[in-house]
Amino acid sequence: MKSFLLFIIGTLFTSLATHSQSPVSSHLGSLDSISSLPTELVAEKGERLFNEGEYDRALPFFTVVCRRYDGDADKKTQALFATAYERYGNILYRKGAYALAMDAYLQARKIAEKHSLGGNMASSYARIGNIYASCGDYEGAISFYQKALSREDVKKNHDLYSMILNNLFATNLLGGNVSEAKRYLESYKNELTRNRGNFRHEFDVLLAEGMLNDAADEPLKAMEYFRKALHCAKTYNLPPLCEGSAYSSLASPYEKTGHPDSAIICLKAACDIADSIGNGRLVVESLREIARVFEARNMRDSAMEYRSKYLSMADTIAYQEEVNKLKSSQMLYELDQSAFTIKSLNDERETQRKVTAVVTVAAVLCGLMLIVLVRQNKKLRNAWTALYERNSRHLLDEIKYKKTIQEYQKAIREINEPSVPEIPASAEPEVADGISGKDETTRKAILDTATRERIASDINLFMENTDEYCSPEFNLDRLASAIGSNPRYVSEVVNVVFQKNFRAWLNEYRIKQAMLRLEDTEHYGNYTIKAISESVGYKSQATFISVFTKLTGLKPRIYQKLTFERRQ
Repeated sequence: MKSFLLFIIGTLFTSLATHSQSPVSSHLGSLDSISSLPTELVAEKGERLFNEGEYDRALPFFTVVCRRYDGDADKKTQALFATAYERYGNILYRKGAYALAMDAYLQARKIAEKHSLGGNMASSYARIGNIYASCGDYEGAISFYQKALSREDVKKNHDLYSMILNNLFATNLLGGNVSEAKRYLESYKNELTRNRGNFRHEFDVLLAEGMLNDAADEPLKAMEYFRKALHCAKTYNLPPLCEGSAYSSLASPYEKTGHPDSAIICLKAACDIADSIGNGRLVVESLREIARVFEARNMRDSAMEYRSKYLSMADTIAYQEEVNKLKSSQMLYELDQSAFTIKSLNDERETQRKVTAVVTVAAVLCGLMLIVLVRQNKKLRNAWTALYERNSRHLLDEIKYKKTIQEYQKAIREINEPSVPEIPASAEPEVADGISGKDETTRKAILDTATRERIASDINLFMENTDEYCSPEFNLDRLASAIGSNPRYVSEVVNVVFQKNFRAWLNEYRIKQAMLRLEDTEHYGNYTIKAISESVGYKSQATFISVFTKLTGLKPRIYQKLTFERRQ
């Protein structure tokens, strides 16, 4: 369960002194006043705010220190720069900006390695491991955690050492190496023995024991540990993310023991907690899991409701991340401008003259390039429009044609109802899922022409009157079951009558449905390409784009853009 794993990752891969995550705010302080302070004082103020959990207010202080980086400074100042980059990355990591956080951690690592800063080196390795783990690359994460653990001075920092052991347990377990996970858990327990009274450590151990039992298909034992972890989080007022991880964890054993209602209650509680701390990624994954449980119970209306919620919110998060990037870029710009003004106002005039000359030359070159680009774009746009109109017209004609054929088939069926031969009990389909890349047309045909045409008619009626093929789990067996036939017979009909293998045939239906939804601006106008791809059954957006482009000659975003323009 993805939301369960992400909650666990969110809990284990942060430092033990976790505070509630505050939303992006404008409390950046006076940038001019910060830039005028000595570097040591700026770093000191930022560290104090960071330790108090005032991450947004601490961010501009660390940004100023990072922008002042000097590779020729003394070793003490280099340690200050490395720490500032790491703190800067920690704040970005909490906000889910993993790419920007990785850049900051890599810079901290570079400084630490260049100037032999042992403590900073171990910490930067561990933080880079967190990025890999949060992105699901457990092998990469383990590699960096072990690098951090190999540093002789890592044990001097108790919180960092404990975090590395706990994260090594989690990444090994999630990566399938249970024996290594148990070994690191024992080491973590030894740390707990030496530091009794640390309730966060106790919570981590309970959660880890639950994870081990859940992975070993011991749901009742896992449930007992997860309940204890939840009690620990509530009793000792641990950070909300701990309580959320306990609830999310409980959903798995509840579902395994046949209590889906309880699993949904736990997932909703985890979702509420994620929402309260402003972690949109965890909210989206919790909504996705709730939809999955409802779908497993065949509660299609509830599943569709939560599926729509997570698709809508996923789009919102993507938009908000772009806004946050713009805010960060604006803040960096203001900081640079402030420092630049303090350093020298006289240099500005000379710089402006140089910039003006460069801009003038660049403008002339850009003007010439723009003329060429406009002409090329016009030709390309005309080609896109022609392709779009052809695809749209072909789709409309095909829909009309299929309706006419269905009416004829219905009339013929009422006159003569040929019987489908009984399916022998021992008959097993040679291709279980119907999407094998092998050539299925080489099999020996077992159906007569009349039966084959009847099954083909049933398939057409089913595909034209339902949208079940838009489910990611739709396959040959489900199609055969829906029309009351045998997967072997259906496979033969698809290959012989439709002259395609099952994958290609299904892709055509899904892509045509995607085209209809891209043109239905009233109901799907606010859907992103990712949401459209998921709505027609593709788990991978890249696969959807590749298939769509192959069948239509246009990328989905271009098709969508041309649709909007035609509607306007």
